[in-house]
Amino acid sequence: MRVKFLFTVFIFFYCINSYSQDTIPISKIDTLIPFWGTKSLQLNGYNNRVIPFNSKNPLYVSITYEKSNKPQFEYFRIDSSKYLVYEYFRDAKHSSVNGIKSKGIKVVRDIIVDKSTNGVIHIGREDKYSKQIHYFKDFVKEGEWQEFEDSVFHHIFWRGSYTTNKKTGIWKRLVYGIIDNLIIEEIDYDKDSVHRVYTNNIVKSISIDSLKRILQGRWHLKTCEVEPRHRMFYWKCKKNDGDYGGDCNNSMGRENYYDFVSLTKFIRQRGEGCNKFREICTNGNWTIIERNGDRFIRLVFNNGQVWNLKILYIDNDFNLATDFE
Repeated sequence: MRVKFLFTVFIFFYCINSYSQDTIPISKIDTLIPFWGTKSLQLNGYNNRVIPFNSKNPLYVSITYEKSNKPQFEYFRIDSSKYLVYEYFRDAKHSSVNGIKSKGIKVVRDIIVDKSTNGVIHIGREDKYSKQIHYFKDFVKEGEWQEFEDSVFHHIFWRGSYTTNKKTGIWKRLVYGIIDNLIIEEIDYDKDSVHRVYTNNIVKSISIDSLKRILQGRWHLKTCEVEPRHRMFYWKCKKNDGDYGGDCNNSMGRENYYDFVSLTKFIRQRGEGCNKFREICTNGNWTIIERNGDRFIRLVFNNGQVWNLKILYIDNDFNLATDFE
């Protein structure tokens, strides 16, 4: 009887010791929305928020940049399968819309596309190692998106549609803010993602000689943006009985006009002008130059000042938008 008892005790302690020395993998299967991508969930160095916590479909998720409290992504739940997404630049001062880099809808699809494995060493049982396997659902861009360029000067964005993370249809590049329908260029991703389409904006679709002839004449400075924006918007003046009307003389408002009196000479009204455009000289030479696929109006004042105005937009209705370089 005593021998049987000792044998039982021996087996018991042998099993405990053997168990404690083995590495026992444990698969904990989760199916997650990949707000953080499909990387490991051990996100040290990030300051993130999920509301409510541990929810499979949280109402709100905020993801910061690494070692920062500035958000990189924000997710707002529309329903169990859709989220409104805001992506931010790391430095908001380089953006035209409070740091937003892109915004649109992401859709959760009931498809497993990837997995991530985390290793876990148990406290007090350093000889025990387990694994956690997390599976990720497909999380894709769908519908209309806006993607802003990282510039405090141009304030330009692209607008178009995604289908399962792929750009489809016509994407339009627009000037943000004052004139929302100011389409700089377009791309039809269903045909050719490289070819630019210039439906309204003709700045790159006509010859320089033709562009100069369109510009010849007087342009009323309709509005200009305050600092730090440097865009200026104009419309072309028309003559009545050989003379410009009061709007294009600006005798009262003194808001400036630019008059390309010939294909080489220009004058401008000495008005208040825009920020950083208070040049007292009112005449000089002008021409069109090309650089890196863009076209500029180069103004060389008689006092030596040189301005390069990037032509963002010009159409056959004689609307013009420029940006000071």
